[in-house]
Amino acid sequence: MVAFQKMTSGKFLFWMFGIFFLLLVSSGIFAALGVPMNGTFMLQVFFYGLLFVVFYFGGLAKEERGLLFTKKKLSPGKLMIFVPFFIGGIINILYTLFLERFSPGLHQSYLEASDLMDQIIGEVDVLGTSLLFLSVVILAPIVEEILFRGIFFNVLGKKHSTLFAMMMSSIVFGVLHLETMVPTFIIGLVICFIYQQTGSLLLAILAHFFNNLMAFVMPYVLVGRSPEDPLVLVMGSVLVVAFLFFTIYFIRYVLKNRETLKEDPPMHRVLLDAVKAENGSPFYDISKPLYSGMPVYEGDPEVLIEPVATVDKDGYALNALFFGSHSGTHMDFPSHFMEGGKSMEAFPLAKFYGEALVVDAFWESIPFGEKKVLARSGYLTLNRAKALVENGVELIGTVHESIEEEPPYEVHKFLLNHDIIILENLHMDHVKRGSYTLCAFPLSIKGAEGAPVRAVLMDDLPRNP
Repeated sequence: MVAFQKMTSGKFLFWMFGIFFLLLVSSGIFAALGVPMNGTFMLQVFFYGLLFVVFYFGGLAKEERGLLFTKKKLSPGKLMIFVPFFIGGIINILYTLFLERFSPGLHQSYLEASDLMDQIIGEVDVLGTSLLFLSVVILAPIVEEILFRGIFFNVLGKKHSTLFAMMMSSIVFGVLHLETMVPTFIIGLVICFIYQQTGSLLLAILAHFFNNLMAFVMPYVLVGRSPEDPLVLVMGSVLVVAFLFFTIYFIRYVLKNRETLKEDPPMHRVLLDAVKAENGSPFYDISKPLYSGMPVYEGDPEVLIEPVATVDKDGYALNALFFGSHSGTHMDFPSHFMEGGKSMEAFPLAKFYGEALVVDAFWESIPFGEKKVLARSGYLTLNRAKALVENGVELIGTVHESIEEEPPYEVHKFLLNHDIIILENLHMDHVKRGSYTLCAFPLSIKGAEGAPVRAVLMDDLPRNP
């Protein structure tokens, strides 16, 4: 999974609605001061630039920006560029009829918002038209696709199902378009599916560009023409046919490719491919192997592996194993330090599997709610252990033979008293900081106070939606 070191869904919403509020306030001030319309268009251009800088540079790390425009799949064809506009057209007709029937007041407000371009055409000069074109046709598709599909959709997809991420990113996209939120939500959902299926943010931008280009050009073509004008009649007939054709085409496309909803969002898939290419697979073994004479914690039994039978002499091979329950990579359970404490079988298997955060050291800032935390270096102090427990942690891992530097084992006792599993003696030199799926099942030893573990990080398995 992409770590998204700087961005969370909560931060995205806070920044987005904060900047949107500033735009509304600024527009209101401009209107109250009687600033010419060109000034308002300049303001829109400025805010699109602000959104791009804040989210692209302030919200993404350098390596995350590199993943944004890398696609996994080939595009399905140029027709996908036209789909959002024509599906949006038929949704617009149906939504208008619905409002006319059930909400006349909202219907009038929606018509006024839809006819805004018609009102603007006769009031702007060449500069105004150029600024409006730059804002609506050029900047909006680029910035909005990077923000809503490229960033927000992928951020949501880190912790939620792909379908949930598609819905929520499209809902927020629609809400920010005020009166036209319902058709915009549908258009956003269509573009999001195209992006999810193809992995191409560029294709999503082009589809958004065509939608906005048509919405920009059509009022100029039809301005001043009556409904009986031959051009209006011909264009209307062609559009109706196109609406139906592209709607059927897209429905068939979705049904044919519905399995894509079971895959991770595109940025996560690209990272998974890169990990497979570099590592040979998405799996990282973070266990230390057991072997005779290996280093053990002071006072623990030595590890001894001796052959009992060999293929050469006996026709089969068999080894005798002698080692302590805390040899190599292992887990500590409460009974390790507490009389009558829980042993291994008291913990459900789910405790040993799930999303884990790998950090460089325990002192790093760790997001609230992280259940499993593994540190690549350093020991854990009692104060930091208390903070992690308050943060909701359930399992803590270290690369050292002990999670604390020396006796009297206050950190062990505190963690185990709170049923926090301790995973020790990991090998993580080859693992980068970020989120992974941890699989660390201990040997099934009845009544064990500790047990050796084969710990593996996965980066990452597709999520079941």
